[in-house]
Amino acid sequence: MNNPKVFPIYKPPGPSSFKMVAQVKRVLKGQVSKVGHFGSLDPFAEGLMLIGVSGAAKLNQYIQQTFSKTYEAKGILGIKTSTGDKEGEVLIESENSKVFDLTLEKLKDLLETKFIGDYLQSPPSFSAAKHLGKPLYKWALEGKKIEKAPVLRKIYSLEILSFNYPYLSFRARVGSGTYIRSLFEDMAEVLGTVGHLDGLIRTEIGPHKIEGLPTHGEINPEEISLNELSLSQALPLNEIKLPVEGAKKFSHGNFVSEDTLGLVDSDKADYLPGHFWVFDPEGKLLGMGQKNPSGLKPVWVLS
Repeated sequence: MNNPKVFPIYKPPGPSSFKMVAQVKRVLKGQVSKVGHFGSLDPFAEGLMLIGVSGAAKLNQYIQQTFSKTYEAKGILGIKTSTGDKEGEVLIESENSKVFDLTLEKLKDLLETKFIGDYLQSPPSFSAAKHLGKPLYKWALEGKKIEKAPVLRKIYSLEILSFNYPYLSFRARVGSGTYIRSLFEDMAEVLGTVGHLDGLIRTEIGPHKIEGLPTHGEINPEEISLNELSLSQALPLNEIKLPVEGAKKFSHGNFVSEDTLGLVDSDKADYLPGHFWVFDPEGKLLGMGQKNPSGLKPVWVLS
């Protein structure tokens, strides 16, 4: 039961992220304990989700901290909605004749250089961002639109894929906490108009890609087990294999001195510098440690 794992799954358009977690919980009933996701998707959106079970939820903070996320989106210019996507109420319809004649190259010049890098973004009023401990979407459903101060976000890459007014498709790789709905509204504003998302798919979370996942939308035990990831596969880090005494110390939450560390493998992908997955002599994962010149400090010890 206490065997933390991570499952990459495909979420189809329609169900909420909560419903996808419930599906996984139902399919794996009796095999796992606590189940949770590592980043939600809006109901209208589709794509890759990572689901953690049996204690893997502790990975969430590290995944949010280290992994970028890649999306492909289709937006509609000239129409603003209450939610920033196609499910919202139409608030504004506005045409700007200058936008009609923009070429793909001109759009790339206007948008790609404008947004790549650090970017101040306000969360949508219909979102899980919180105000006074309550999600903004709950305030919005009560008729109270809360405008939060912009937060610094990161856009690693932005590629305009196609443009046939009013439709504009793009791919973006972004840092944690970035709302693609808000990004597109800001892109539309730069073009002198308004806009909303008509479609959104998350294709990557860090090293994990949507390719190869079943996309029929129904989760079954056989398929989900084929794609399960260990903690060290879900979050690639450098590794340390401790000798017996060092493993015993680490397992009890004690510091392990440099002279008793054993084999250090620094050739893995290093998403969290200075942090290592820690194994015993037989290759059993003991937890995560943080290394300094003196030795190894336990950060997370698996029970």
